[in-house]
Amino acid sequence: MNAYYGIDFGTTNTACVLLREGAAPLHLGGPDGNPLPSIVAIDRTTGTPEVGRHVWETQEERYEQQHVIRSIKHELGTDRTWSTGKGAVTPERVASFILKELVAEAERRKAPPLKKAAISIPVGFSAPARAALRRAARLAGIEVSAFISEPTAALIRYFTYLRHCEHVAVFDWGGGTLDISVLRLDHSRVSEVYTAGVPTAGDYIDREIAHAVHAHEMERRVLSTPFESMAARDRDSLITKCEVAKCRMSETDRWEVSVQNYGAADPLAFTMDRAWFEARIAPVVDRAIHKLLKTVSTARLSLESLDALLVVGGSSKLNLLHKRLEAHPQLYRLVHRVDAPEWAVAYGGAVVDQAPGDYEITEAVGLVLSDGDFFPLIEPGDKAGDAEREVSFALVEDSRQANFVLARAAAAGVAGPVTPVMRFSVPAQGFDAEPIVLKYGITPDLILRLQPHSGLLRATDKRSYEYEKLRFVYHVAGRGEE
Repeated sequence: MNAYYGIDFGTTNTACVLLREGAAPLHLGGPDGNPLPSIVAIDRTTGTPEVGRHVWETQEERYEQQHVIRSIKHELGTDRTWSTGKGAVTPERVASFILKELVAEAERRKAPPLKKAAISIPVGFSAPARAALRRAARLAGIEVSAFISEPTAALIRYFTYLRHCEHVAVFDWGGGTLDISVLRLDHSRVSEVYTAGVPTAGDYIDREIAHAVHAHEMERRVLSTPFESMAARDRDSLITKCEVAKCRMSETDRWEVSVQNYGAADPLAFTMDRAWFEARIAPVVDRAIHKLLKTVSTARLSLESLDALLVVGGSSKLNLLHKRLEAHPQLYRLVHRVDAPEWAVAYGGAVVDQAPGDYEITEAVGLVLSDGDFFPLIEPGDKAGDAEREVSFALVEDSRQANFVLARAAAAGVAGPVTPVMRFSVPAQGFDAEPIVLKYGITPDLILRLQPHSGLLRATDKRSYEYEKLRFVYHVAGRGEE
């Protein structure tokens, strides 16, 4: 029996879904049946890692002997390391510990070995971060069959229910990012019309609430110590307790936030009620809804032309978000009810794993030439992994550098002008009609990589330029939840 895995490697939690023909979907996360907390504790002496819910629940006790690493997704693609007696630990190594725990959970559940999976990524996830995530998966023994944007994966999960729609907006609010996509459905084709992402999500809310609780505590103590001046252990403890309170506010009107030792040996105790909590997060929720409305408008659509709105991700459970949606009749009528939104993206990834690579570019991306004409480098129908291409231009002025303007044309189903998205330059000799060579191609990481150089200079500058905000059309052929 074929097995297909999708992984939603999240900032706060990581989820994995297994699909098999004739069997119910299997959710893999922590032993408690919930997604796996994306937190790792590494012993400072031995380098031994621990992962998951137990680490999250006991992190206050671990700071002296262990590195406690939260939100490792933010560090992927950076040069940050954590020192241990066994050497430095890189971000991809930390991420691999989380992915290895999913491999172990699949084994504990007697599921087929987790050796291959499609992994979802946020909108605009950088090229270095994608490469680091692929390396992390390899360290965990997992081959990445495909990357897919998180909002698109969520839509594919519910494709069967939405296949009658033409335009669907996905509001994916997780721990690290708010990703919004407008997608167009045409029979078995799902086209990414417009995507937008902002780093204002669950982690940001936790920190904002922690700042507010800290301010209240400083007033009580008649002190003026800034939150950022508190010890890292105290800050992280309070943020964790505020995260718990945020989650509990979905089901209760009051919750006690307590830290045993918050600064010196003084305890912190704060009773959070719903009115106080919602007053603090209201600006964040309002900005999120404004971003949704702006994204739809930028996609040159109106709310009347949308057929459905998918609201997924852990932060989508906030009661205030749903109150705000209910207060906006045009939006509220579009909301498609979903169960277990925290598993939706991983489920869509598992669907994509059934036919990785069965998608193609849905827009033209190219260069704006000196006369203003648009020269396409890639066009609708091109696929990731196609052979690298090469094109030559001529320098049109006496300059010691050749300047490029990368732009994209309108996305599928949307009329609009050519839009510049990146500018870069390379050294030149400065001769008239000097040949400038550009090699380019779409990598398996869904990145447009460009490598320009002067034909008269030795290609000593190996720098490449990468554009990661490509939009794709996926052929789902009726797959999704039945």
